[in-house]
Parts: sequence; C-alpha cells; structure tokens
Amino acid sequence: MDIELVKRTLAPYRELRLSALDNLRLIASVLALSDIRVETFIGTAAGHNGRPRYWVKIAGIWIDCGRDNDYQAQFAFMPEAVSLADAQSVGIALLDDHRIALMCMQSAHFDHCE
Repeated sequence: MDIELVKRTLAPYRELRLSALDNLRLIASVLALSDIRVETFIGTAAGHNGRPRYWVKIAGIWIDCGRDNDYQAQFAFMPEAVSLADAQSVGIALLDDHRIALMCMQSAHFDHCE
C-alpha cells in the first residue's frame, strides 16, 4: 500500500480533533469509501505503559487514533511498524459520506464553542 495515497485520502481530516474512537471510525470509513481495506485495533504499543490506544493498520502503515479515553485526539501516522502488546480487534460500523460530513460539521461546531 502506498502511504502517500493514504495520506492524500485522509488529508482533509488531518486537523480534526475527534474522540479516539471517532478517529478510528472516520479513518476506516473514509478509506473504505476509497476501496482501501483496513484493520482496527485497541491495545498498548509494546514498550509503552499507560492507557490503551486505538489503531488503524493498512498493510504496513499504522495510524495512532489516540488514547481510548481521549475525546479530542488528532490521529498520527507512525514512522515505523507498531507492535501491540495486548491487541484486540475492534469491530466498527462504517459511515457513509453523509455521516462523515455530519461528524466533521459537529466537530467544527463544538471546536468553535470552546
């Protein structure tokens, strides 16, 4: 999988600050609409302590969606492969393009209200 293709596909959403779970849903949904298959996990990266994080894996590309209790996280591409110590697969309902747009509008509204 070409990381530049994934980055271009997700570029419009890079500045959003959603909950970590919403980041996971957003990324999986946007990439699914582009026919890019992903795997979704929750777990702690090997060698790190603390709260579990949500992760998206696309072939060899890993995206950190944030801590499981984070309500204003920004997703980040990982520079190298991630080894999860206690990974569990996360099943999520994919969003269509209208629901993705609604999620982005709600995020923009609440960011403005802070």
